Amino acid sequence: MTEQDLRDAFDRMVAAGPPPTGGTADVLAAVRQARRRRSLLTIAGAAVAAVAVLIAGSVLLGPSSAAPTAVHPTPTTPAPPTVPGISPSQTQRIVELCRAGYRGAEPGPGLELYNAIRSPWGMRYLLYGPKTYISCLHATEGDWRVHGEDGPTQWLRGPIAVDWSITDGLVPYDKGPGVFSAEGRAASSVATIRVTHGSSAVTVPAVNGTFEVSLSVPAAELGSGAISFQPYDAAGHLLDSRAQSTGDADRIEQLGTCWVTPEGSVLPTALPTQPGQKCKPATRWR
Repeated sequence: MTEQDLRDAFDRMVAAGPPPTGGTADVLAAVRQARRRRSLLTIAGAAVAAVAVLIAGSVLLGPSSAAPTAVHPTPTTPAPPTVPGISPSQTQRIVELCRAGYRGAEPGPGLELYNAIRSPWGMRYLLYGPKTYISCLHATEGDWRVHGEDGPTQWLRGPIAVDWSITDGLVPYDKGPGVFSAEGRAASSVATIRVTHGSSAVTVPAVNGTFEVSLSVPAAELGSGAISFQPYDAAGHLLDSRAQSTGDADRIEQLGTCWVTPEGSVLPTALPTQPGQKCKPATRWR
C-alpha cells in the first residue's frame, strides 16, 4: 500500500463519518483532529515504505559475504641473555674475542654470552649458539684461552647437561689446593645445581639456563674425589634422583643412553645404540 492509497482511504473515512456538531469551536477542533490523524497516517505510511525498502534490500543483497579478518599475534623474538655486571658493550667485545679465538666451525649468527664466573686463573665466559658451545678464559696475564665444541645445543639429556669439567692443581701442586671447574646448560625448571667433588660441595644458581662452577678441593683429593651434579627447582625439590656423576662407570652408562626429541629425532650418542633400545625423552633448552 502506497502513501497515496492511505490518503485516499482517510478522505473516504472522513466523508462517511457524521458531521461535527456544535459551534465554531467544535468544528475547528474536529478539523485539527483530522489533520493530526492524517499526519500520523502519513508518518506510518512512510515507515511502512521504509521497512519495505529495507526488506527488499536484504533480499536482493543477501547475507554479507565478507569473511572476518583473522588476527594473528606478532611473533616475538626472545631477548638476548644478559649477564649481571657486564654491560652490552662489554658483552659485544667478549663475544667478538671468543668468536675470533675459537678454532672450530664458524659459529654463525646467534652466538651469545650466557654466563661468567671468576676463577683463580681469571674470568671465565660461557657462550652458546644454535650449533656451538664456546668457553673463554680471560687470563690474569691478559691473554684469551678459548675452547669449545660444535654441535646442536637446543636439546638436553635430562634436566642439565655438563658440557665441560676439569680438575686442576694450583702451584705448588703438592701443597696448594686444587680447583674443580665445570659448566653446562640447565632446563627452565632448574633453579640451582648442587655440585660435589669428594668432600667439597657448592650450590650454584642457574643463570640464563646455564651454570658455571669453580670449586676449591683439597690437594689430597685431586683426581680421586667422586663428582656429582644434582639439579633442584625453585622450591628445593630434586629434579633428578640420579646424581649425574662424571665418574668412569657413570660416564660409560651416560654415553650409552639414547635420547629422543618429541619429533622423534634421536640425539647423537658416543656409543652405538642397541637394537630395540628404548630412548629417554630429551628436554628442550631455551
